[in-house]
Amino acid sequence: GEALLQPYPDNLIKNLPDANAQVEVKVVFNAADISEVTAAFAAPTLLNFSYLIDPAVKGAVTFSVDTTMTARQAWETFEHILWLSGAYASMNTGFIHILPFEKMPQERKQMIAEKMVEGRVDKFYKETCLLEQIFVKDTEKTVAEVLGEVKALRFTRYQLGEGIEKKQEDFAAEVAAQMNMSK
Repeated sequence: GEALLQPYPDNLIKNLPDANAQVEVKVVFNAADISEVTAAFAAPTLLNFSYLIDPAVKGAVTFSVDTTMTARQAWETFEHILWLSGAYASMNTGFIHILPFEKMPQERKQMIAEKMVEGRVDKFYKETCLLEQIFVKDTEKTVAEVLGEVKALRFTRYQLGEGIEKKQEDFAAEVAAQMNMSK
């Protein structure tokens, strides 16, 4: 997560140089162009930054939020929206340049690919390994935290219907067999 996103650009955010400052975020986008989204986050009432959007950046966003969060969380929300639209924020002297992924430096692309693979492996591990799963009755803890020093020697999980062989029936052949028996 964090390594994929740029650090909070405190030198470019005019209103909130303190990343932990609280900010009221009220935005509603209904199939809004990425330029509208950028303008909303860059507005003086929100993060207040100067920006330039590359003409190759395209995308529409449907998203709404009405909450108080830190300036860092607001910035990360904006970056996340950019990522989902195939774009990223490049920090420049005095402004933030919104660019398509294709213009991202190769080193950063490599780092992102590595982090994505690592994230997917971690997610798979947490979903499939019993001791790493979230405990149902206390979602703040994993199964391992609830069990303590207990070791799970074997755990098998079946998905509903998985592994059950369904008897193949050929109704026409069954009727024909019954007709032959009655002769």
